[in-house]
Amino acid sequence: MYPVEHMAFWQEQRGLLGMNEAMSYGFVGENLSVEGLLEDDVSVGDRLSIGDVLLQVTGPRIPCVKFNWRMGYAKASKHMIQSGRCGWYCSVLQTGALVPGASIHLLPGRKLMSIADQLRLQQKHIDRQLELFQ
Repeated sequence: MYPVEHMAFWQEQRGLLGMNEAMSYGFVGENLSVEGLLEDDVSVGDRLSIGDVLLQVTGPRIPCVKFNWRMGYAKASKHMIQSGRCGWYCSVLQTGALVPGASIHLLPGRKLMSIADQLRLQQKHIDRQLELFQ
């Protein structure tokens, strides 16, 4: 899942490099775009109810070299990690139909650590991994 609130940041980053192509939903590799939920709001174990669909947050999204290729510059993955604009992974607990614009209901889990906090904790390890691909 990826917050639409982050898209302006990426559009600006690409624009600074002369890439002005409009970015549509799915551009940064997300399967679901969300509005109104950010990494500070969501924790591992939280469940997200979207109509009949039930998802469970499993961790922060960790970009790979494919993200650099998609964004058009070599440090995009590093910028994603450093900016905290990573999004998160979910597992599917219950399948169903998803409808654009459907309301998302956050069903809190134990709230031990937000996605943003988990990403900050893992950042040094992730930075070392990203260096291998640059």
